Amino acid sequence: MQHFRGDVSLLVSYDSEADAAYIRLQREISGDVDRTVMVDPSEIDGMINLDLDVHGRVLGIELLDASNKLPREMLRQMGCD
Repeated sequence: MQHFRGDVSLLVSYDSEADAAYIRLQREISGDVDRTVMVDPSEIDGMINLDLDVHGRVLGIELLDASNKLPREMLRQMGCD
C-alpha cells in the first residue's frame, strides 16, 4: 500500500497488472461494504466503482485505467510513471 499526501490524506493501493487503484477514504473501513455502485462508464470514459456501507457512505473508490485517470503527481509518488 502506498500513501499519498495532498490536501487530504488518502490511502491508495495500486495494481499495475490490472492498472487499477483503490482509494480508501478512511484509515480502516468500519463495517463491511454493503454494496458497490458502478459509475456509468460512458460518462467518464472509464470505470469507477464506489463501495458503500449500509448507510450509503462511500468507504472506498476502485478506479480502473488508473494510470490515465489519477493525477501524475500521485502516480509519481507511487512509482508508477
